[in-house]
Amino acid sequence: MPLTLSFHGAVGSRVGKFGSARLEGCLAIVGPPERASKAARRIGGAANGFRIEVFSDRVGVGEEAGQAGTDIDRLTALVSSGRIGRVLLATPVGDQERIAAVVRQLEGTVADVGLIVLEGDSTDVASGVAGDVCIAPVLRRPLTPFQEFVKSAIDRVCAFLLVLLIAPLLLCIALMVKLTSPGPILFRQQRFGLNNKKFEVLKFRTLYNHRADPNAWQPVERHDKRVTSIGRILRALSLDELPQLVNVLKGDMSLIGPRPLPVDLKVEGRLCSEFPRYPARHRVRPGISGLAQVKGSRGGMEATKQLEQRLAYDLEYIDNYSLLLDAKIAIATVYAVLHPSNAY
Repeated sequence: MPLTLSFHGAVGSRVGKFGSARLEGCLAIVGPPERASKAARRIGGAANGFRIEVFSDRVGVGEEAGQAGTDIDRLTALVSSGRIGRVLLATPVGDQERIAAVVRQLEGTVADVGLIVLEGDSTDVASGVAGDVCIAPVLRRPLTPFQEFVKSAIDRVCAFLLVLLIAPLLLCIALMVKLTSPGPILFRQQRFGLNNKKFEVLKFRTLYNHRADPNAWQPVERHDKRVTSIGRILRALSLDELPQLVNVLKGDMSLIGPRPLPVDLKVEGRLCSEFPRYPARHRVRPGISGLAQVKGSRGGMEATKQLEQRLAYDLEYIDNYSLLLDAKIAIATVYAVLHPSNAY
């Protein structure tokens, strides 16, 4: 399907000013090998000795077959691990399908992605002629390193204080779960986190153990008979989510952010990860609560429209992130918990 690229701003400064840009980790240039190497040579002199790696964007046999080991796979892995913080696309501007394919691969990471416009390129992304090397932003990093540091510090301090404050409540819930039905106290499930990495989310078990659904193949429905008596109360008040404070302390989650969804969750028979823009919600750490939840988009998702609505709220949060927005969501979460609607 053709993709119309959207650029956040006009073509940027020439290569002579490139060194003034903030660069995180190693810089990657991806595109046709000869063109990418040419761009790397031009940028290298202006990057003040910054390390540059070149990756091919060509489709090989392995990539067509969906196998690992291609340059794009390697690039994505390096970006997800944090070893590469900025990616520049040297693919010709007119080859939007190839550009879109690379962008989709990087959409779920926190890297800054830009498009290189070389001298002589025909482009309509900015008025006038782009001379020498210019950079057109494609994907911007949602949070600056300073914002990430502050948000992470607030998360961990608040999570630690909350655990101390509600320790008696956590103990009471754990005892009720253990005494009312056989099985473990905690339920563990693989979910997507920052940079599309998988992690194990913690929840109080609310389903009968012999009917547990770790792969989320059968999402919980209203009046679901798999839910235990105490589990029904915990889910209605969202108290089953409290063990995720441990996930916050570990750095897997944030207090506020897009809710992490099960890795294998399907909506109308289609994996959520296959929906357009879905990976983009993984450009920030997932949260115990988020904008979607306080806007009423919580509970089960049986229809595509429900997933799209939740995704829209998640992307709105990412695009408009601020500590003030986090504070507003936190306050609204308290109200939502005290006035449950469609949680079950």
